[in-house]
Amino acid sequence: MITWGPTSIREFELKQEDRQLRETFTWSVRELRSYRELGHCVYSYAKSCRSGSTSIWSLGLENEKGQRQRILTIAVEPRARAVTQVRGRFNALPGGKTNKKNLARAYQRLLAKSQNVLGQWMSNEFLSKTY
Repeated sequence: MITWGPTSIREFELKQEDRQLRETFTWSVRELRSYRELGHCVYSYAKSCRSGSTSIWSLGLENEKGQRQRILTIAVEPRARAVTQVRGRFNALPGGKTNKKNLARAYQRLLAKSQNVLGQWMSNEFLSKTY
């Protein structure tokens, strides 16, 4: 398996309790560091990731059973500490903005909540946005 080293940007976790569901969820932002982790949608970024000019991140939500759902994929230019692109399923934007009408309502709610998590991570890591 082909992999590459981490950038200087740190990963992020945020625990939230859903009182209605009586469950604790963990939001996380993780750096993807292999061809396999990138998946087919961002596989074309692999060469840039290996050279260090781009890093790809996954913002996801994990339940108490350890099941993680990927919500957003984030492209970062590490040297400039700039987020260059953020997309969810079907190119949905954080905050729940999408042109896809058949996107599940539950996923749209998670997209809306993801914007706050993304903002906290960017603030903690002093990342600007260029998208």
